Amino acid sequence: MSRKTFGPWCAAMLLAAGTAHAQTIVTQWNFNSNPSDGNTATGTFVPNIGMGTAQCFGASIIDCIFANADSNGGSTDPNVGDDSGWQTRGYQAQGGGDGNLPGDVGAEFSLSTVNYTGIVITWDQRHSNTSSRFCNVFYSIDGVTFIEAPGAPLEGNAGDTWFNQRSVDLSSIAGANNNPNFRLRISPVYDPANPGNYTGSQSTYAPTGTYRFDMVRITGDAITSIPPTGFGQASPGAVCAGGGLVNFQVSVAAGVNPPSTGITVIADLTSVNGSASAALFDDGNNGDAAPGDGIYTLVYTVPGAVTIGPKTIPVVIADSQGRTSGTSLAFEVADCSINSDSRVVISQVYGGGGNPGAIYNADFIELFNRSASPVDLTGWSVQYASAGGVGGFDDPADQVLLSGSIQPGQYLLVQFSSIGANGIPLPSPDFAGTGGIGNSGGRAAIVRDSALIGVNCDSADVEDLAGWGAAICFEGAAAAAGTDNTVGITRKLAGAQDSDQSFNDFEVGTPNARNRASGGFLAGFGALATETVCAGTEIDLSVTVSAAVSPPSTGVQVVADLTQLGGSASEPLSESAGVWSLSYTVPVSTSQGAKTIPLTVSDAQGRIDSSSLGLTVVTCNNSSSRIVVSGFFGGGGNTGSPFAADHIEIFNRSQLAVDLSGWSVQYSDADNATGFIASRVIPLSGSIAAGEYRLIQTSASGANGVPLPTPDFFPATFFGMDNESGRIAIVRVSEVLGTNCASPNIEDLVGYGAAALCFEGLGRTLDISNSTGGYRKLDGCQDFNQNAVDFEVVAPLFLPRNSSAAANVCEGGPAFCDADWCQDGSVGVPDIFCFLSAWFANDPAARNYGGSNGVPAIFAFLSVWFATGTGPCVP
Repeated sequence: MSRKTFGPWCAAMLLAAGTAHAQTIVTQWNFNSNPSDGNTATGTFVPNIGMGTAQCFGASIIDCIFANADSNGGSTDPNVGDDSGWQTRGYQAQGGGDGNLPGDVGAEFSLSTVNYTGIVITWDQRHSNTSSRFCNVFYSIDGVTFIEAPGAPLEGNAGDTWFNQRSVDLSSIAGANNNPNFRLRISPVYDPANPGNYTGSQSTYAPTGTYRFDMVRITGDAITSIPPTGFGQASPGAVCAGGGLVNFQVSVAAGVNPPSTGITVIADLTSVNGSASAALFDDGNNGDAAPGDGIYTLVYTVPGAVTIGPKTIPVVIADSQGRTSGTSLAFEVADCSINSDSRVVISQVYGGGGNPGAIYNADFIELFNRSASPVDLTGWSVQYASAGGVGGFDDPADQVLLSGSIQPGQYLLVQFSSIGANGIPLPSPDFAGTGGIGNSGGRAAIVRDSALIGVNCDSADVEDLAGWGAAICFEGAAAAAGTDNTVGITRKLAGAQDSDQSFNDFEVGTPNARNRASGGFLAGFGALATETVCAGTEIDLSVTVSAAVSPPSTGVQVVADLTQLGGSASEPLSESAGVWSLSYTVPVSTSQGAKTIPLTVSDAQGRIDSSSLGLTVVTCNNSSSRIVVSGFFGGGGNTGSPFAADHIEIFNRSQLAVDLSGWSVQYSDADNATGFIASRVIPLSGSIAAGEYRLIQTSASGANGVPLPTPDFFPATFFGMDNESGRIAIVRVSEVLGTNCASPNIEDLVGYGAAALCFEGLGRTLDISNSTGGYRKLDGCQDFNQNAVDFEVVAPLFLPRNSSAAANVCEGGPAFCDADWCQDGSVGVPDIFCFLSAWFANDPAARNYGGSNGVPAIFAFLSVWFATGTGPCVP
């Protein structure tokens, strides 16, 4: 995305000397929660002064969230403990646009400048180490067409650093004055000296880079007298009928021409059985957080006799100059007397797993059976959606299928993310997914079906729904409060309360994950050494049993149902030191696909626990690919990285040298709809002998990790590979693949991470990280065209290998017929020339072909070539 600079990534556009006089704040966003909740992961897009809206624009934005503005030096916001900033992520790949073209992305602010001239914009801004160093500001005077603001594209080279009080002076733009339709956009842009490249002299760009804003302020000179104005907010958004506390707050902007004195804020509480002239205070008392901050507060106890329904509280703001304006406060009085008929409910949600300060190393959703009878969960699912995602529950990665029964009073633990670097391990999860949960807010549903419910939060298949933070759907009148890395939401009464009111049923606190063994239940936690195997290979299955306690379990037995794998319906597992285990060879005749292994644990007291394990069986035939991806790493230079740069290693697993002239290696982000693009194509050249490696460095070297060995190839412009998910292709031509993952020109394809849109075989290689990479088994020799079994994701035990590394000639290599000497999968006239070329180059394999030596070897080969016939190579 080509844009010009501004923000934490941008160097300042200095104010002109003529605008140095004090101006009036028209609108200001500090993004802090109102009222303060002490949580920087929550906030509001409502201005704390004036009126206006803030939003992300552009289809690729995937995060529009709140984050800490005190970190890395911090913004100028004086708030302590609740200093939230607005963070955006999901910017385009390099080459995808330039600042304000269709399809670009960024941050947009809309407001009215009516009654103001001499408009000036200031802000605090921070960018991550992997975001663009360059940005620009665009303004609109009609709300539709955007124009580049005065000032050249500028650069801010220090990553993870706040650049405070950046400014853009629009005082010379007549159309910005007295305008009800004024808009402002901030967009990342290319390096002006290197078009098409976001990378500054100290940065490596990645679409995962972030921008963070704070204290966005628009000022101007008032034309006429303006009364004091305010914006009101009630918190929580609902209270239960029968009495409850609600905090009324109004953020006031003083009047101008002349400045306000003696401001008063008066609320009419008659609709909630209160005074018609209740004063709000800005004195540090009466529930007010800080004196003189312009936020007027009243803590009010709603009487028990107030009727159920939405309430609107009129508020009048006045000053001693006789000027007034109005605002309102809205909340709802809810019926919390209902006892829901839901049997299985969400009892906990935690979304900070693995993050800095995390309690646990993974996100989770906990379920509870609050009924008096067992509930069969087979065919049910748990689904998650971000707080405000317009698609709702629409991503299969955010769904976990359930099975088996849950007993009365029993919990089930659903792990909902990959394991992270911080926090203690979860108790053994009963089910697991890798989608991930937002750490500040979201939506979770238990659904009596496996179909995604999309935007239908009221689906008849929903057993229970929880909304928290800024969730746009929830049960009842309001969502539960927001969370962060240290707290989650927990259902009251140990999971038993359900009044169909999210705000009332949940409280925010330190999470305490519980699985189905919690409370002394008999439970067996099964595990497979690997979840994807080749037909004809052995699986190792283990079950750790948690015995019941009242009365204690005796005579525990564990059996597995192996019928989907051609085995017994009740195969017993053997016990050793409290762990039951079984090794079983999957018959080679087993069909390819997902399989289920039901497990049953029982004791002599008649208690039974049922669960299941998922296994994917794949057909593993030796690939005909000669050159393959043997390793890849995307965390180069990041914190905790063993290597200073991202890289791809390729390998010749065949028995003969291969000419790479005209070939290429191509990279794409995992879910980029445009697929492979020109700026991420690395041309190859030269010959690679049997068993040799080549190393491709894709990113500039970063601050962490050891330097790579001397790379054999580089892209024209460095780019960062994703450190979780991505796609890599070795292509026998230089043309860009685009979205064609099935191109016949592809020699090898790897899709890694849960988000990869295409891959070889039935499954993807697992997610990588800043400390782990993907490595092809047998030092690069194994290739069954099954990414899930051909690679392992581990911490690297060796440096990436380049052309100087020792050769590793594979035994057997690709399965080619002898006549296919070019090893391109077909037999034709070119194979004769490939053989003769090798023969004249004194290749021993050609010189001694068929046991003959010298010229007779040529006739031996021709004899086999004519006997084979032209056409597809069939070994």
